[in-house]
Amino acid sequence: MSTSAKQNVTGSYADTVRSLNAPDIHGDLDNACGQLALTAVNLLENFDYIAKQLHTIDLLRLASPFKPQWDSLRKDFKDVLWNFRSNAGFISGRLKMFCTVVLPLTARNASTSRSHDEKLQVLRSFMSISADHAAITRTLVGNAMKFTKALNTFHTDFLKFASQRVTAGQRELRELAQKLTDLESNVRQYVTLIATTMSFNDLFPIDCVKQMGTFQIRM
Repeated sequence: MSTSAKQNVTGSYADTVRSLNAPDIHGDLDNACGQLALTAVNLLENFDYIAKQLHTIDLLRLASPFKPQWDSLRKDFKDVLWNFRSNAGFISGRLKMFCTVVLPLTARNASTSRSHDEKLQVLRSFMSISADHAAITRTLVGNAMKFTKALNTFHTDFLKFASQRVTAGQRELRELAQKLTDLESNVRQYVTLIATTMSFNDLFPIDCVKQMGTFQIRM
C-alpha cells in the first residue's frame, strides 16, 4: 500500500474518532435513550391497565381466567426489557472502547514491528469479545421474538372470545380488545427497534475492526 493511501486510511480513522465523540452525537444518543426508556414505562403501564380489565372479566366466569396468563406475559416482558437494558450497557462499554482505544490506536502510526504487533493484538482481542457478545445479543433477540409471538397468541385467543360474546358488556370487551391490539402493535415495534439497534451496534464495530485488521496486515 502506498504512503498516501496509508495516510488517507489513517486520516479517515482519526476523523471517525472525532465524529463519534462529537457533543451533538452524544446528545442525540442520550435523547434517543431517554425516549426509549419512557416508551418502556408507558408500555408497562398499559400492561397494568389491561390486567385490571382482565381481572374484572375473569370475575364474570365467562371463560378460563385470562389474568394469570397476562401476568405471566407481563413478567416475560419485564425480563425482555431488563435483558435489553443490561445488554445495552455491555454494548455501550464496547462502543466506548472502540472509540477511545481501538480507533485511536489504529490511527496511530506503527513505527516499529512491536507497535504493529500490539495493534493486531488489540484488534484480535476486541474481535473476540465482540463475537461473543454478538452471540448473546442474537439469543436475546430470539427470546424477544418468542415473547411477541406469545403475546400475539394471547391476543388472538382474546379476540376470539370477545367476538363470541353477545351479552351485556360486549362494548367493553371490544374496547379492551382494541387496547390489546394497540399494545401488541406497540410492543412489536419497540422490540423490533431495540433488537435492530442492538444488532447493528454489535455488527458495526466488528465490520470496522475486520477492515482495520486487513489494513494492518497489508501495511
